[in-house]
Amino acid sequence: MQDYLEETGKKDAVYKVQDVIYYADQERKLYLCEFRVNVKASDVNLDTTGIMRADIPNDFSKVMRKQ
Repeated sequence: MQDYLEETGKKDAVYKVQDVIYYADQERKLYLCEFRVNVKASDVNLDTTGIMRADIPNDFSKVMRKQ
């Protein structure tokens, strides 16, 4: 998720994944993940922590962000 945020997020923002909760869905062959992420963006004076959810295949080939 850290790599995904650095590649797809706003370029002037800094993202830091602080915590991860996940469930391995064996039938669908993916991880159901919830990330607690700190976001800092100096241009809009933002420093906040929020929740992001995503499904990630077992091979970690892509991130399918849900929230």
